[in-house]
Amino acid sequence: GMVTNPFGPGGFLPLVMGMSPNNVSTPNFRATWHITDGLYAQTGIQRSLPVNGPTGNPIYDEVQANTSGFDFSSSVPGTRVLYTNELGYRTQAAPDKPQTWLRAGVLYNSSTFKDYSRLLANPAATTDGAVGFYVLGDYQVWQQAPSSPFTAYR
Repeated sequence: GMVTNPFGPGGFLPLVMGMSPNNVSTPNFRATWHITDGLYAQTGIQRSLPVNGPTGNPIYDEVQANTSGFDFSSSVPGTRVLYTNELGYRTQAAPDKPQTWLRAGVLYNSSTFKDYSRLLANPAATTDGAVGFYVLGDYQVWQQAPSSPFTAYR
């Protein structure tokens, strides 16, 4: 959900699904279970960004309607709950050990979305709920000073 993204629109899946980016807050709960040192499972529940807002820009609509970030309801009709689940493997950079982060997840938003499959027949058509999936991987290709414990992350 970053404003600038090297992966283009595909990298915005969480934002399109209603997840708030770092600079915009909606009420949420997140819990992480560290199964091993590297393997984790994470689940989250949050009030969705307004996916059917008046301007079509969910970030702008959220900031205008929820300036404090603590409003559990939304003034935009059809804004409901976003559920997230992620399973991942993450190791921090260490001397001669690059950082690795692999993860896969599912997002389910129970909000009301515009139904573009019926756009020609009924431009006002809506549908409840949407599902999104993602698989991501990051690997540190190069370490500036691979033998230093203080700069292995660089």
